[in-house]
Amino acid sequence: MADETIPVYQNEDGQSGGHKRPIIVVRKNRRKKERGHSSAWKVALADFAVAMMAFFLVLWLVGNASETEKQAISEYFVSPTLAIAPQSGSRSSIIDLGGGVKGVVDDSHGQNAGMILPTPPVFEIDEQTFEEMASQHEMLRLQDLKQQLEDLVNESDDLKAYKEQLRFEIVPDGLRIEIVDSDGRPMFDSGVADLKGYTRRILTELTKVIEQVPNKITITGHTDSRPFVDYEDYGNWELSADRANAARRALVIAGLAPTKVTRVAGLADSALYDEENPLSPVNRRIAIIVLYEKKARQIKERATVGELLEEIKQQGTMQHDEPEHFEEQVLNEPE
Repeated sequence: MADETIPVYQNEDGQSGGHKRPIIVVRKNRRKKERGHSSAWKVALADFAVAMMAFFLVLWLVGNASETEKQAISEYFVSPTLAIAPQSGSRSSIIDLGGGVKGVVDDSHGQNAGMILPTPPVFEIDEQTFEEMASQHEMLRLQDLKQQLEDLVNESDDLKAYKEQLRFEIVPDGLRIEIVDSDGRPMFDSGVADLKGYTRRILTELTKVIEQVPNKITITGHTDSRPFVDYEDYGNWELSADRANAARRALVIAGLAPTKVTRVAGLADSALYDEENPLSPVNRRIAIIVLYEKKARQIKERATVGELLEEIKQQGTMQHDEPEHFEEQVLNEPE
């Protein structure tokens, strides 16, 4: 309904009628505006739900706490963390329950002087649990290293062409990195320990990643089963050891710390990659193992070459009829 204006006329003494002075009366149609629905209840409901969740969590924690822990919690709220230390006495902790919350008195002259400051909690674990935790941490580190190396091969222009000749695998001793020969692209010249130019570039690129971790490494050389015919005192055992040592020198030149190399050995054809085809190019390879710390410690603590020889025999990684050749090459390890 529209607003309506009605003129009313009054005379001088205020009575209606006449035409002396008009009084304008405006009648307005005032309707109450409807308010929209408020969402404030949702906030209140969410706060209530959170409070109830916290309440039941506290109940669960208190229900699972021992009497000693309950007493320690009670004492903690009675004596706040930054309580003023007594002037004399031997108490040096906030809660003296032989396992409660501990603290030390600040002897400095700053604003916290004379206050009992909390000390971080100390967790006691046995040696076996510590070793397991350390092993898991180290395994994760080597898995991350493996991923970095794979990404490097996929992204580096110097390594992309040799992707099929680079193999990475987590083994019981650590992370094994193998550089294998292929048809038409050997890592060394035939019958000698001279590195190809691209082999040096591969080792240089690999060193940039290997050097980022503190783990020790071992280097082993491998050959196929093709025998030497021109030399009586030089064979696959000597050749594999020389090639392993040539790879070590290339790694050191590329920036690897010499002290990180814990073993250099030649295994000839005693650990073939392709046992069904002893003359396959993949059997000619250099293997670099980034060792777990525990394995590196075992190698360092080994007393004699005979123990090393016996271990490798038990693992079935060398032929029993030529132990003297292997022993001769192990003795050439760097100090």
